[in-house]
Amino acid sequence: MRTETRYYHELEDGREVELPFDIAGADITEVQTADKILLGCIVRDLGPGDPLEEFDEGTLVQFNRSYKHNGPRPDVEDFQDIIRENKGRVFYVGSMRDGYSISHLATIKNSEDIEGAAGYYIAPEDLKPGKQALRYADGAMEQYSAWCAGDVWGVCVWEYDKATLELGERDECWGYYGSDYAEQELEGMLKTYK
Repeated sequence: MRTETRYYHELEDGREVELPFDIAGADITEVQTADKILLGCIVRDLGPGDPLEEFDEGTLVQFNRSYKHNGPRPDVEDFQDIIRENKGRVFYVGSMRDGYSISHLATIKNSEDIEGAAGYYIAPEDLKPGKQALRYADGAMEQYSAWCAGDVWGVCVWEYDKATLELGERDECWGYYGSDYAEQELEGMLKTYK
């Protein structure tokens, strides 16, 4: 015998609509137009990929063997070679309670800082050295930290017929790293219907 589980949401007017899937207690925003009811929410993405691998966002080397991107800590001389090969695109990585951050640019003059770093990051070759590479590195570490913490979301907007309550259009996009980013995207999507 087969059973099927269905999920429902009670609308502001007391009627119920069937949801496409289990949203695991996510908060739903309801928007009503003359002929439609829109429901929007962010839902945890349960299968996101490592953004550094998924989007080829540079190279991260962490000096902890239990981490995914682990590698050996280079001695100062070898690290200077890495800096020379990737001038203006190598950054020290520090770990914080809530993730990873770019500490500062790695240069030949400060190459000894590798001794106390949690790791290093090399920004992609197509970036200009300096501020552009730094902004990119900051963003890459922010995404990676969100992925490590399971802070990756899908943004969902479902359109129902106001009279029949039948589900029509489904607009779902996954892979938003960070709940703030996902919330902003949802807000923007719902504004287009108001």
